[in-house]
Amino acid sequence: MLDKKMREKWKRAVLLLGCMVLVFSGCGKTGDVKESGAVESQTAAEQAEEVTETTEVSETIFQIPENYSVVITVKINPELRIYLDENANVLAVEPVNEDAQKLIAAMQLEGMTFETCMEKMIAHAHEMGYLKEDGTIQVTAEGDEEEFCSKILEKAKISISSVIEKENIKVSLKIGNDNEIVTAGKYEKSAKDTSKKPAADKRKKSQPAEQEKDKTIVAEIAEAKQQPEEKITQKPVQNNNQKAQNNNQPTAQQPEQKPEQKPEQPAVKDPAKDSAYHLVWQDEFEGTALDRSDWNVELHDPGWVNSELQAYVDTEKNIYVKDGKLIIQPEKTEQDGKVSYTSGRVNTQGKKDFKYGYFECRAKVPQGTGYLPAFWMMPTNENLYGQWPKCGEIDIMEVMGQQTNKLYGTIHYGEPHAESQGTKILAAGDFADEYHTFACEWEPGAIRWYVDGILYHEENDWYSTTKNVGTVAYPAPFDQPFYMILNVAVGGSWVGNIDDTTPFDEKAQLAVDYVRVYQKDSYDENVKRPEKNVVLRDPDANGNYVNNGNFAEKESLTDEADWKFMTANGGAAEAVIENNSIKITTEKEGTVDYSVQLVQEGIPFKKGATYEVSYEAKSSENRTMNTAVKAPDRSYMAYLSENTSLTTDWKTYSYSFKMTEDNDANGRLEYNMGAAGSAADIEIRNVAVKMTKDADPNEVEAKTILANGSLVYNGDFQEGEGRLAYWEISDASAASVTNVNNERELHAQINHTEESSLTVSQRGLAFTDGINYELSFVARGDADLKVSAAGAEQSYALTDANQTYTLKISAATYSNKDLVFTMSGQGEIYLDQVKIVEDSLIKNGSFNAGLSGYEFYKYSDGLASIVVDSLTENNAADITINSTGDADWYIQLKQNNVALEKDQWYHLKFDVKSNLARKIMYAIQRDGSSDNDWTPYTGSRIIDLAGDGQYQNISYDFKMSCDTDMKAILSFTLGAVDGQAIDQKHRICFDNISLEKIDAPEIDEPVIKPVVPVGENMLTGLWSSIADECNGTQKETDGTFLFTLENSGTNNWDVQAAQQNLTLIQGNKYEIKFNITSSIDRVVKLGFRDPENGYKGFYDDITLKAGETKEYTVDPTWSEQSTETGEFVLLLGTPEGGQKLGAHTITVENISAVMLAE
Repeated sequence: MLDKKMREKWKRAVLLLGCMVLVFSGCGKTGDVKESGAVESQTAAEQAEEVTETTEVSETIFQIPENYSVVITVKINPELRIYLDENANVLAVEPVNEDAQKLIAAMQLEGMTFETCMEKMIAHAHEMGYLKEDGTIQVTAEGDEEEFCSKILEKAKISISSVIEKENIKVSLKIGNDNEIVTAGKYEKSAKDTSKKPAADKRKKSQPAEQEKDKTIVAEIAEAKQQPEEKITQKPVQNNNQKAQNNNQPTAQQPEQKPEQKPEQPAVKDPAKDSAYHLVWQDEFEGTALDRSDWNVELHDPGWVNSELQAYVDTEKNIYVKDGKLIIQPEKTEQDGKVSYTSGRVNTQGKKDFKYGYFECRAKVPQGTGYLPAFWMMPTNENLYGQWPKCGEIDIMEVMGQQTNKLYGTIHYGEPHAESQGTKILAAGDFADEYHTFACEWEPGAIRWYVDGILYHEENDWYSTTKNVGTVAYPAPFDQPFYMILNVAVGGSWVGNIDDTTPFDEKAQLAVDYVRVYQKDSYDENVKRPEKNVVLRDPDANGNYVNNGNFAEKESLTDEADWKFMTANGGAAEAVIENNSIKITTEKEGTVDYSVQLVQEGIPFKKGATYEVSYEAKSSENRTMNTAVKAPDRSYMAYLSENTSLTTDWKTYSYSFKMTEDNDANGRLEYNMGAAGSAADIEIRNVAVKMTKDADPNEVEAKTILANGSLVYNGDFQEGEGRLAYWEISDASAASVTNVNNERELHAQINHTEESSLTVSQRGLAFTDGINYELSFVARGDADLKVSAAGAEQSYALTDANQTYTLKISAATYSNKDLVFTMSGQGEIYLDQVKIVEDSLIKNGSFNAGLSGYEFYKYSDGLASIVVDSLTENNAADITINSTGDADWYIQLKQNNVALEKDQWYHLKFDVKSNLARKIMYAIQRDGSSDNDWTPYTGSRIIDLAGDGQYQNISYDFKMSCDTDMKAILSFTLGAVDGQAIDQKHRICFDNISLEKIDAPEIDEPVIKPVVPVGENMLTGLWSSIADECNGTQKETDGTFLFTLENSGTNNWDVQAAQQNLTLIQGNKYEIKFNITSSIDRVVKLGFRDPENGYKGFYDDITLKAGETKEYTVDPTWSEQSTETGEFVLLLGTPEGGQKLGAHTITVENISAVMLAE
């Protein structure tokens, strides 16, 4: 270890130590490297707040950590030093100049791995404008071990490369007399070797020091020489939160700083001065109150979205106009020991909606931990393309209250959910201290974000896809009217929660000076989505796409190159590369499959090609492991996911799959070893991913039943070129798709005889023999229309008003699988909403069409898998469950779009079996994805499965007592139902699911009477549970419950005490009493409710002070309908909208609930 008192000599010492130096380009002016090691200072680039010169850091005392192994100096200007421990984790970061102080001011780098630190720091430097094209980054390393320095510099190179590639900036790299250019992070020699090296040869051995001494830059940092028997044991990538130690040594004297010339001013966007734009609407807030003719005030309960703490209310305290400003003011209220929060949210929906334009507000944001102000936009009709994220979202301004110099601009779209986000960080000033203008320019095929007229982000590539249905024609979803929203959220899943420092005074206000909208006279919507040129790399000489698949190279396993080993969510494990294999030793398996994970990214996959994943593996005892191929750039969708049963002997495993998605250059091979019910060691070797069959350009993809249950593709005329994808038109000039106010219909101009009629058709639809279908479509017109579907034919006399027409289709064998609309005569026909679905309320209940019409959800891949078994079953949904996890909703089989009519009675039935005795739950419920209202129309019904492998016939009659719902969800819940988590592998099969309308039963409604007499305690069967994630224990002694928790879990129900099946009588009053004590300050929730009636009932949040016993009493009146399925529950996990709590204990005693006399 270096003598820390010799700190000022380190710059010359680095030359003697022979460590390598990396110089990259990236900022404004390049400083000259002096022989003494000093470098001329450089100024930060101009931001929205101008910075004209750099000054020295004031004389503050920086505490150098005592036990560092290497110090890395990074000069961009800013200049800073990073102190690392022996595991390459960050102990401390020392800013050398003022720009460095600004760069790291809001960053928590200590405890990170060096690679993560570098990636975040370089990306942050680019955001702030320090890192630009054709400047310089210089990285040097000083330490006692030359090999360790070399490895650290290799990590630096990889980390910087990943950032500059992502940010798409060009960087120059000098190596002696060579010139090397880096464009978007890809190194290409401009003078010498331009060939790509094979994957197996990409690392060179270190050269002798005498060969390196004339080089100031090394193009490829070599690994240190290793002996054949050397073993590398690598702990996984994780944040260990290691803190720097203090030794009270002063900072070394800094080199003289020299100002540089001010960079060229960027263009400033001002639509008011742009003749192409016209001001079409504005609100300058010059009145005395919010103009309700333009604005709506939204009302929402706490936790409505994103686990936010506030209720959105309509009060003059939260929303008011004063001194020409709209003020949105969060408020905190304490009453009877209960804390609540309110805030304001206003929008222009239905009053001021716009399609395209320049949207601008001038505002000053709140300052305080946990505040999230926003100026954003949502579509007026969120159902046009489907619910979020398919509908699209434009976030013009978001600023976190704890980091008010950083601005976010984002679009959300999908599915799967994707986003494009830009950020802008002020080099000086603050979005909370003074007013700034935030704007978004939205045109067909392009969205741009501005702050104070300066462009900081632009996007032109997005999509709106419904999984297994189709992708709407570009530029959807951003081709429909949107409305504007202004709000301030208090806490939440993204910004985090408030703390004791969060103010609720004027600093908490969002103050808006004005909102203005500009538009052009017209917009050309004839735009095309940018075509991506996805370059797929070649495999090695053996056809293997996996780098170091034989584990011949001993990798760090922590960087982004080749193999990477990680832990998360309670996983604790280590990986060792030796003897051409990798061994994973697990201490704790964690709570999800990726809690222990080995991955390799950058594996290319070609659409239409078939691949084989193969490897050899064994374990120290029989156990399972998940093998998967995922798409990190596509929300981690799975191309392959298989659960592998390992034994104590080496075995070869291979899995084949066809790539059905678009080309992907960044596939990821995953071995997921967490939450598998075992922590046994695993060894893996000889890993390969090979293409076994290339894509056939002439292959015609077989049609299937879509996820919406229809056989017809693009029945709404929204997809593809001209929105006519999948349709065959006999006379293309006679048919087109309208697009007036986003209303799309096929429009046919008919001037055709019967002999030369116009046909609109789809061929080879996925009809299943023996199944009855119904064709439906909406049409109007004055020409002749005849329809043929799978041999069934009918002619229709259309009118000038849209009507829905149907055709029944049935056949024992479908030899004809075509749909043809035949049009003749003179006139026009409009056609829309074409679909062919099974003629039943539940589609594909026999599973003869595979899993078409169903959605299988699993919280993580390792929990469960599903197939349709046609070998041992007569086509049944066969679900293999390795572990239920600790929540009931972790595994679900669902069907959407189940139509239920108000006051209609229904008969639901299905067959189900399991080879393990357990509980499952089913319901037909409301789709609450947009508003979190998941009302179960059938109630949430629990079934006890016998576990004997024999089918149980389940049936249930119910009345649809709510309003008609054409999009209800049939859901089978297979996770930890009724709090019972199961780690034993088992199998559940479903078959013959049906739903039929029935007449109302002629029976008298049962009269529910009290079971427990007045004044007697109803709670004689209390039970308790703790989710595995909490790492806790529970003990019940004579009605006293003691919970000892390491943490409070993820949900409030992760820790609970409860009793079900209580008889509760409408109009009766009940007295609930108990004593409760917590070792920390916290909130718990009481629920006195009916799970079978949408969990309606009485709720109360109870605030506890550390160490104080609260004697709780409440006497609610049961206002819901009488029930025999009532529930008392104390929810003791993480409070709704709150953060996970640390170690503590909770004691509950003297629990009672009695019915009082009338």
